[in-house]
Amino acid sequence: MGTGPYTLDYDPKSGQNEFVSNEVSWTRMGHLLFIDARQSGFSYSIMVKDSEIQEARFREFNAQNFTPFFDAADFIRALLRFLSAHPGLRSNPVILVGESYGGLRATTMLHMLLNYGSYRDGGETYQDPALVSEIEDHYRAVFPD
Repeated sequence: MGTGPYTLDYDPKSGQNEFVSNEVSWTRMGHLLFIDARQSGFSYSIMVKDSEIQEARFREFNAQNFTPFFDAADFIRALLRFLSAHPGLRSNPVILVGESYGGLRATTMLHMLLNYGSYRDGGETYQDPALVSEIEDHYRAVFPD
């Protein structure tokens, strides 16, 4: 049982895998977008691996850059940019789902999306005016009134 519309199932009679329709696909309920966190899954670092920039690499990838807020901001940016690039999907309802650490990410994302002004006006410790502008642009496009 997978999440996609099709799956490879093993047929014991033929001894082969068969490409078949997945009756319990998550995509039957809507569109599905998987996003990997930085440095996990299919993501990768594109920084040059030159010994002269070891300090820059350390600053970029140390624990200070992996807070729930940086993580959630990465995901919000990816989601909003995906929706912007696919205008036909832009106004569809979005459901945030996270497993394991993703539960913290989804909760933080929801807080940031519902209370975005606090992330620009000093109301929250983490401040990200550029992200707030992207959220506002998305809301204006989806809810023009």
